[in-house]
Amino acid sequence: MNGWVVKTDSEGEEEWNKTFGGQRIDDLRYVQETSDGGYIFAGRTDSFGAGKSDAWLIKTDSNGNEEWNRTFGGISNERAYSVQETTNGGYVLVCGTPTYVSSIDTHTAFLIKTDSSGNEEWNRSFENMGYDYISSAKETTDGGYILAGITHPSDDYGAGGSWLIKINSNGEEEWRRTFETMAYGIGLDSIQQTNDGGYIFAIHSSLIKTDPNGYEEWNKTFENTGDISFINSIQKTRDKGYILAGTREDDSCACLIKLAGEKAPEDPLSEVKELKDCVSNLENVDESTKNILTVKLENTIRNLEKGETEKAVSKLDQFTNSVNKLNLQTKINADQANILIQKSQRIIELIN
Repeated sequence: MNGWVVKTDSEGEEEWNKTFGGQRIDDLRYVQETSDGGYIFAGRTDSFGAGKSDAWLIKTDSNGNEEWNRTFGGISNERAYSVQETTNGGYVLVCGTPTYVSSIDTHTAFLIKTDSSGNEEWNRSFENMGYDYISSAKETTDGGYILAGITHPSDDYGAGGSWLIKINSNGEEEWRRTFETMAYGIGLDSIQQTNDGGYIFAIHSSLIKTDPNGYEEWNKTFENTGDISFINSIQKTRDKGYILAGTREDDSCACLIKLAGEKAPEDPLSEVKELKDCVSNLENVDESTKNILTVKLENTIRNLEKGETEKAVSKLDQFTNSVNKLNLQTKINADQANILIQKSQRIIELIN
């Protein structure tokens, strides 16, 4: 069995299809478009690598032609569950090692960070109760990562719950939190950072919102609404709300739920000018750093005044990238970066 990928146009008509693998069982579980227009795939391979099965990472161009593939693992059964491109052009790969011996079901979670060519930079494992599974990892505005998963004792599915872990850019743990929820049923796109620096994640049919330190602020369950029983994915919407994708308990259909957001302001030009003022008023930031950001905002203003909205959005994307780089260089702190990125994204959503 091989991994099979099909690309369609906007009408669902096939443009190309590709298979990846060898003579044994090879499967792909996750795909993401990359910043160069290609694709990154994550899964597992029995045909290649060092052990029974290994975590598998494949990079292709926009036409599905393989550029490189990498395997990660030892003599055990390793597999990759999801992958995310990072702001520095590398990738973060969510993996696990499941074992089942004498009715004891265990699982070790681990994370691999690679460079842009898929070469490992570091890896970290995470253990808690015995069956410890991470399904989703997202880069945060401070350059670190937030991980979401489940944890429970190896012989007791009724104990434990959902699991949130915050790590820095080097994979070093900053904090972890557990929540009393069902210890199963977490989707692959189940965690998002919110505009206030906190986090929102889904576990089975529940949605949990935390503050920036992972402490619960509120939760909402959809199980008895008749609309959704299992939430697979959360995505932010332009109005600062969220869209939830999932299924009903009987798998009878796919379901969507939209959570209300904010009404956006009506004048993107004035918003950019306010953002420029925000940059100029940053405390403990040298003038050369402010100038780097101000130039891009001035170009954005000129583009908007000329009605060149696509160029304006491009400049704001460049502004956001510069904010991230300056934060990693400690030119501006994480709180300042978070505020600037939120304001920039709000203007992009308004323009679009």
